[in-house]
Amino acid sequence: MDNINKIIRSMDDDIFSLENLLQELINCYPCYLSDGSGIAKAQSIVKRELESIGFSVVVADVPESEIKKNPNYIRVEEWGESFRNYSPSTNQSLIGSLIVDKNLPTLALNGHVDVEPVFDLSLWKYPHLFKSGKLINGSFYGRGSTDMLGGVAGMLFCLKHVLRNSSKLGMNVLFHSVSDEEIGGNGTLKCLIKGPKPNYAFIAEPTDLSICNASLGFYHFVVECRGVPVHMSQASKAQNAIDIAFEVYRRVNNLRPIFLKQIQVINDFKESRINPIICGRINGGNDPAVPAEHCNLEGVVFSSPTQTKSD
Repeated sequence: MDNINKIIRSMDDDIFSLENLLQELINCYPCYLSDGSGIAKAQSIVKRELESIGFSVVVADVPESEIKKNPNYIRVEEWGESFRNYSPSTNQSLIGSLIVDKNLPTLALNGHVDVEPVFDLSLWKYPHLFKSGKLINGSFYGRGSTDMLGGVAGMLFCLKHVLRNSSKLGMNVLFHSVSDEEIGGNGTLKCLIKGPKPNYAFIAEPTDLSICNASLGFYHFVVECRGVPVHMSQASKAQNAIDIAFEVYRRVNNLRPIFLKQIQVINDFKESRINPIICGRINGGNDPAVPAEHCNLEGVVFSSPTQTKSD
């Protein structure tokens, strides 16, 4: 207990370095949809911090041909026009290693540096702060403050003070600083292919400060609906792909209670009221006076760890 209190006091005395580190990461705006430069900049900061506390750091560089053969590879390039040119090689992921004794178990600390894109600054209360990392009235402003540059900075900060105030660790430590988490997790997959296999993992995703021992996965889906583009005077409901898409939408929504029940069997989600099926995009039609020939309904289905792909 004395050592724990010593670590906590050490962190309290150094809190400004945590704030500065988080601001530095947010300034990078490491969006997964860019050319990878923002993510590379953020990873250079993570590498600097890890090496300063004795970690060896390598890039989780896995050939595209190899990772695409892995059964756990997420085929992001099939997710529609925005991702058509996706490559798992664009965005960098890192493996930091601190091996104290090969006979000891290994803990992986996992965090992602990629953030969601900001498409419309007018939706932000303070648009000029979207990549500022400014601390105002106890809150950080900027994309990734919570999810999850805050978690990455927090783990790096804790590691520094644990190592500074401990004579010897009881396990080996890996630090997986990954990209592409927001679009499925291929960065973590690269770390698992390239690096040593951990016995345990800790992920600093925001959980409202609760300990969560399980998480939801998701499957991306696209339903392509076909119609018959005839003159409006000859059109029937069955010929309009948009009408068909709305019927698909209704039937998909009827599956929500079934999927929610699967989620609620997990201890941490027993009281969850999460919407397990989200249809977030619908696209179709060319002429407002002609039944749509095509209409695509696109969304995600959340899945429980108890479910399989066949489910």
